[in-house]
Amino acid sequence: MLFYFAKFSLHILVVIAAVFLTTKYGSQWGITKRETRKSEDIKRAVLQKMEKTVAKVCDTNVPKNCFFVSDRAYLDHENLIVERSLKVSDISDVKISAAELETPQELSWKNFNTKKWNINKLVIRNLYAKVMIGVAFMAEALHFDPEQYQDVLVIGLGGGVMSNFLSAVDFIKVNLTTVDIDPTMAQIAKEWFGVVENVCYNDNKPIVCPVPEFTRVEVVKHLSEVLDNEGVLALNILCMRDAIGIEDEMLATYKDHFKTCYLLRYKLSQRLLVCTNRQNWSFEEQRDRFLKNLWNIDDRLLVRREMLISKTMYSFSTAALVVPSGILNKGNRNTSVWEIDKHFLHSPYARVMVGFVFAMEGLKFNPTNKQDVLLLGLGGGVVANFLSSLKTAKLKMTSIELDPTVRDIAVKWFNLEENDMHKVITADGAQFVKDEAKKGRKYKAIFLDACYTTCPAKVFSNPDVVESIASLLDKDGVLAVNVLTAPFKNEEQVNKIMQLYKTQFTSCFTFLVGLQHVRTRSFYPRATMMSINICVTGSTVFSSLCLDSGRADGLFFEKFRRS
Repeated sequence: MLFYFAKFSLHILVVIAAVFLTTKYGSQWGITKRETRKSEDIKRAVLQKMEKTVAKVCDTNVPKNCFFVSDRAYLDHENLIVERSLKVSDISDVKISAAELETPQELSWKNFNTKKWNINKLVIRNLYAKVMIGVAFMAEALHFDPEQYQDVLVIGLGGGVMSNFLSAVDFIKVNLTTVDIDPTMAQIAKEWFGVVENVCYNDNKPIVCPVPEFTRVEVVKHLSEVLDNEGVLALNILCMRDAIGIEDEMLATYKDHFKTCYLLRYKLSQRLLVCTNRQNWSFEEQRDRFLKNLWNIDDRLLVRREMLISKTMYSFSTAALVVPSGILNKGNRNTSVWEIDKHFLHSPYARVMVGFVFAMEGLKFNPTNKQDVLLLGLGGGVVANFLSSLKTAKLKMTSIELDPTVRDIAVKWFNLEENDMHKVITADGAQFVKDEAKKGRKYKAIFLDACYTTCPAKVFSNPDVVESIASLLDKDGVLAVNVLTAPFKNEEQVNKIMQLYKTQFTSCFTFLVGLQHVRTRSFYPRATMMSINICVTGSTVFSSLCLDSGRADGLFFEKFRRS
């Protein structure tokens, strides 16, 4: 009897304690939960916009000459990032300028409109701008001196990202002169990129890379004359045609008027010409000191490794390397021995392929059983490497590669591993899928990335091969096809491939990734549109999708459901 009474009394005490805690703290807990949910709702609202044009600014004198300002939101390690871009077209991927916005510390419905967010002037998004500023410090034309003003001339304003950075950092003081021929560009830079004219901006006359005037001998001569004896000229060169001829011609012209000039090739279509009037000066002799300077200006150094097809110069695999910690020196600067960063997907198309397969639940995290994955086309093995880093997904991969040399390169230079969870087979991919289909094999996801200079290889446009691929896909599985077209034939070729694959799959759709520059045998770069065809065997509905910057531990997919 006493036992039951004690038990009953204990229940009463528990109830009283619960009521007390709810009365005293319940509302506070509720507010905290509501605030958290509210913050997540606002974040989702920003992300759902994906990329949105926030302004169209046209030249008053030439109304057809318009520029577009767009904001794009994504998640990186669960952090909300919004990038503002300046483009010449609202559908183009070619950016004149790009800047990162400052995300408010506390998101609310009053401040979630990105149009009103401030520019983070300490972040540079454009690779060419990073290289140009980095070279100025690396070559010691600019010094880390917060007391003494240093004169800087920027020819070509764009969104003013370089001007913003140089005026915002606390380790240097500059007298900055920015010159641009287009007053509309100055208007955009002030209104949308936070450019401010003050005592550090001596002149701002409201250019592209470089305009013909800067190839004229008299102009080059004047540039040499206004450059300080210890100064450095950094000239951005963007070549869309005949890159080799243009860069050689410009290098010869500038060498005639400067003591020393070097041409840095850092992208297929982009170059940086570095010139100085220093006496008896050699870039090679100063290499170690320059590397240390470069590390000081930006310790977030990114080095990538590419696999190129000789003669075509077509890069069909790109991977990020793990930069050694500490200061780079003679002992660790040899990038050929650096490890591959398998947690990072460098290529945008690869991010989309992997991202959509997980978003549409062809593959899942924390599954009960292992998930079989088929990769048709190995390349440098960057997709396989990334997938292998997703340990909680339990992926058992089979990669098919026609060329044994490609497999050897992937193993030696891209750290590709073959083990119980990843098998590489040297075989004809088309014949392999036919043989597997006859055996009744099934895969949760299939990645078709078999390419030459276009994708997919022609054999994967044969109806019988497509039928075999479809039969290999598990119920509710997902197929991702990399589609790289010939110039000016994107829509025609994508539609042709789409119609073929639709005959074998319940649902197919295309995701446009953007421009990729491919150099042909005659060394004329051509711009192509890369698309990803996604096909599924089940019925799929999704309302929005957000892909992060490529980190394995930051994959984020919002508001997705399978019906």
